[in-house]
Amino acid sequence: MFKEGWFDANERVRLYERRLLPEGAALANVVIIHGYGDHCARYDWAMERLCEANMAVFTYDQRGHGQSPGKRGYIHRFEDFLDDLDVFLAHIAPDLPEVPLFLMGHSMGGMVLARYAQTRTVTARGLVFSSPFLAFSDDIPKFLVALGPVIARVFPWMPIGGVDNRGLSRDPAVIEAADKDPLCYHGRVAAHTGSEFYRIIRIIEDNLGKITMPMLVLHGGADHVVSPSGSNMLHERAAATDKELRIFSEGYHELFNDLDKEEFVGEIVAWIKSKL
Repeated sequence: MFKEGWFDANERVRLYERRLLPEGAALANVVIIHGYGDHCARYDWAMERLCEANMAVFTYDQRGHGQSPGKRGYIHRFEDFLDDLDVFLAHIAPDLPEVPLFLMGHSMGGMVLARYAQTRTVTARGLVFSSPFLAFSDDIPKFLVALGPVIARVFPWMPIGGVDNRGLSRDPAVIEAADKDPLCYHGRVAAHTGSEFYRIIRIIEDNLGKITMPMLVLHGGADHVVSPSGSNMLHERAAATDKELRIFSEGYHELFNDLDKEEFVGEIVAWIKSKL
């Protein structure tokens, strides 16, 4: 049964959290970091599959997302996400079973995870990247990406793009559910938010040599939300000697909600168990 709650983050912000523990002894702890415009309850199916594999799973709504407070879809300072992950890991630490910890980030959560691994001393056993947002979609005009920071300085709230939910999954039911989900962000991406993404991607690119932990990178080859080139770059340039990349050739952005979702979770379970 899922356990819900709240925890105090920085700046007097209370963030929503969600947990699922196995009935028997846990083999591993997994922390999931969701993506942009997303929320943690959309990962319930994946959490249940991980729990069936005897893994304790912990997740939370990042500020500005889901049931957590903050301006919807607006990122003032990306580093706030890193600080919130610090607080969440400290918050759950007393409740973690005494087994290895793995961190998993999807899309923008993968961006958070990559930068976190570059700036913190991480005690986790390994990192799992699910369609990490480390490169802009090829569907976004390159001139708009380049002009984003300039536009943001003058018109920070100006809408410059958005996410088409049709790119999330090949399953029509997933798209319909996302379109109707009141906890998802359905608005446009503000120029300042896009500028923060651009800034952090450049920083991550320049510091990939600082990612040394074992890692598994999974991405859909037909992802039109986030370019798979970012995952290829991460796998090629990260300093980790223990690293694996799997491209699901027909997969869309949310592999945990796509037609190959059983295989996707199976890859994660097998990889985690290989590190125990």
